[in-house]
Amino acid sequence: MWRMTIRLMRRLRLSLRKSCVLLSMIFLAGAGSSLLADELIITDFNSASTGSYNPRENWSAFGNGTLDRGVTNSGSVGRGAYHSIRWEDSSWGVGNREATRDLSAYDGIRLDARLEEGDGYSGTPRLRMAMNMTDGTEWSTPAVPISDVFETYSFDFSDLALRSGSGPLDLANATVKFILEKNDQTGRARFDFDEVVAYAAGGPVGYSINPVVLNSPPDGDAIRALWFYPGTIFDTSAPSQELLDLCAREGVNRLYCGGYSVWTLGTATQKENMRTFVETAHASGIRVEAMFGGSDWQEDAQKVRTKIDQVLAMHTATPGNSNDDFDAIHFDVEFWTDDSWHDAADEAGRRQIAIDYLDNVLINGRNYLDACGESDMEITVDLSAHHENSNHLPNPFLYNGTTQYFIGHVFDYVDEIAVMSYIDSASGLLGWTSFELDQAAAKGRTIQLGADIQPVPPALPINTFADNSPTGYSAMTVSLEEFHTLLSPSRLAAMSGFAIFQYTGLLTEAPDPYSVADLDGDEDVDLDDYAHFSAALDGPAVVAEGLDIDDDLDGDGAVTLLDFALFVRCYTGSGINSVVQECRR
Repeated sequence: MWRMTIRLMRRLRLSLRKSCVLLSMIFLAGAGSSLLADELIITDFNSASTGSYNPRENWSAFGNGTLDRGVTNSGSVGRGAYHSIRWEDSSWGVGNREATRDLSAYDGIRLDARLEEGDGYSGTPRLRMAMNMTDGTEWSTPAVPISDVFETYSFDFSDLALRSGSGPLDLANATVKFILEKNDQTGRARFDFDEVVAYAAGGPVGYSINPVVLNSPPDGDAIRALWFYPGTIFDTSAPSQELLDLCAREGVNRLYCGGYSVWTLGTATQKENMRTFVETAHASGIRVEAMFGGSDWQEDAQKVRTKIDQVLAMHTATPGNSNDDFDAIHFDVEFWTDDSWHDAADEAGRRQIAIDYLDNVLINGRNYLDACGESDMEITVDLSAHHENSNHLPNPFLYNGTTQYFIGHVFDYVDEIAVMSYIDSASGLLGWTSFELDQAAAKGRTIQLGADIQPVPPALPINTFADNSPTGYSAMTVSLEEFHTLLSPSRLAAMSGFAIFQYTGLLTEAPDPYSVADLDGDEDVDLDDYAHFSAALDGPAVVAEGLDIDDDLDGDGAVTLLDFALFVRCYTGSGINSVVQECRR
């Protein structure tokens, strides 16, 4: 539940495969994003006076049904405009009546907007952008659903199609308007809009990112994974490269990409950038999984199939290039946070919800991928720790002819599990995950364990490594390494590595630049690091394994006097954050 709370807080600012594809054209992301250098504010309403019928910077309504209009202080960023409307017989919208604009240097228009339902309102509201040429010709984008909270809708010029008239698209002489389509709506609603911005999505020199050379995952683990939510990462090159560079420093070789708003509703430019990112990540040795989910998806198998369709739409855009395809579907379906789970009277009630998850998410997802010609696409999941060691699902139960614990059933239908074991100490982590590790070992499987590096509100009943700030990253580094020493051989073999929640927290907490000799992650190289290093100094005849891999500073497979010489050159002393080029990782 706390993870979902954080996400809500952050939102405040050809053949067989083709038959399974759902195509959409418009990008939906968080409202109120910061302005880039290659963007133009068309209007933000901040210079207008608040109140009904006051000037709205030349924006006015067209179509039937306007009840009220004005400027409000409750825009997405500062002031915004509104129109209250009554649905009658036609589409309705707002437009800019001032002189035409030259938008030829830009790739699209974005708008912050929402539609609040009023008296007697019902229906399916949809929004599109249109551009009128001086000869009366109108070009328009496809329409997409509009929600009742402020979202940022980006309309790419490449998606414009001729709707009326016979003239050409002339971006140097265009008037912008936004149209709420008349479908099945009745009653009243209020359309709020703000921050109309022209953007050049790829930047002045386009989207160009470079592969990186990864460090090995820490502590000799096979996997270091990272959850991330794209936001504007795929809009321009710089944030995409920053993510890859962090992966290189941190040894991140797996990304769980919660970016379905991009592959579902992204502009053509953003989708192309995402494909380029995935391809570049693959060239860097990074696996990229498409992640999505909701707390109630176990109740509706169609939600799973719809999201799979949207991911496969990304794949079919370049049918001859599998290098820009996602490697897996990662289900983040946290059914234990749904009201139905909390309302269940006993374990039998909760067990049925878990069975619905197995049926409608895991088996349904696998069958649908197979039917879409994607049998080689894996399914992975994340799960809460301690289902079996709590009052949630403590007992084995029969499912599809097998009686076993819940996690055992999950293992039977997925390729990998990441356990969300967010706790900030080695001993606490062992207490949370020993059962799951033993279950994985008994199955001959491995699991990833989660570690949280971003702060959470004090009211949430969890303490993350970032709550140890300003030493959160160092606390995580030391604790995760110590955790390895607490594991029995069978448990150690069952752990493939750690997954970090999430990217923005890790980016904030991790040292940059980072010294190869900073073995405890506290942004200096001192006697604490030397104690770690000297314990691993075994010479060229001994292959560095496990925790000693971190001490192999030159990467030749052993901890030798060559590494000692490099350690000496990197040594700074306590509290001194100075990383010469030779020592940077």
